[in-house]
Parts: sequence; structure tokens; C-alpha cells
Amino acid sequence: MAARKVAHLIEAGAKPSIITIELSDELKSYVQQYQLSVQQKSVELTDIDGFQLIIAATNDKALNDAIAQQAIDLKLLVNNVTNAALCTFQMPAVVRRQGIELAIGTGGELPYVSHRLKKHIEELFTCEKMEALNKIASIRKEILTKAQGNSNCRKELLDAELAPLVDEFIQKLFSQIQN
Repeated sequence: MAARKVAHLIEAGAKPSIITIELSDELKSYVQQYQLSVQQKSVELTDIDGFQLIIAATNDKALNDAIAQQAIDLKLLVNNVTNAALCTFQMPAVVRRQGIELAIGTGGELPYVSHRLKKHIEELFTCEKMEALNKIASIRKEILTKAQGNSNCRKELLDAELAPLVDEFIQKLFSQIQN
């Protein structure tokens, strides 16, 4: 769970600091690849001093709750992986594919469901779907060039030329879901 949270933060452009007794292989990989700060020790409540965003992701629910409550008391952003009631923000599962970002959230109530939905949606983006997205992106660029900054012209061209391709893409994506 901690590794997934670190991955989400890295994807968002953050450079998280990690405090843990033991680094998983996945966390070790992130630490090396992104040169993340790591303290290998038991987490203490004072460890949150100086941070603005906290993710309580230890294997100890009581410790996660204590960390989260301390963060809330200090008016910090906190995500407690074991108790949605002690969170000031949630981290949705995000699917990113060439210009498309789909966020899947459950308000912290069913994180495994959002994780599994993400996996299934990622599988829908086949090579064929990616080619269709490339074509859509290319035609959009052409339309923007044709419109030459005229917003009415741009809207007409988007509706006439791009909308049918986008609608077809969405229809194929959803028909794949139904099968």
C-alpha cells in the first residue's frame, strides 16, 4: 500500500520522504530511481513535523490513527490508509493514457475496488485504442490550425470533424466493457 501511495505521489510530481522500518523491494526501487529521502526507523508522532502532506501507511492501524489525528490537529493534509474517517484527502486510482486521465475514487471506503477498476480500465486501452487516440489528437491539432484562433470556427470544426471520432472511440470502449 505504501509503495502504491509513493508511486501516485511521484506521478503527480512530488518527491516524497519515506519513514519506515523496512523498505520493500518496490520502495527500494523508487528510492533509487527518484533519489528519495528515506529514514529507516520506527515511525514516531514527531516525524510529521515540517511536512505539509502525510500518508499514514504503516502496518499498525493504531499508529496510523495516531499519526492521522496528530496531522489533523496540526491542520496538515493526511491520508490514513486504514481509516477513511481520519483522512483530510483521498487519493483516487488514476488511469493515464495519452492525454486522458480517469480518476476512480470510492471516498476511501473501497480502495481495493478502485484499484481493481483501474486495472480493468487500463486493459481496455489496447494498441487499437491508442491508435484511435493518436488520430483524434492529430485531427484536433489540424482543427486548431484551421480555426486560426476563431473560437466559433473551432467549435464548429470540433463538432463536425472531431466529435464523431470521439463518440466512436467512447462507444467502442464501452462496448468492450459490456462484453
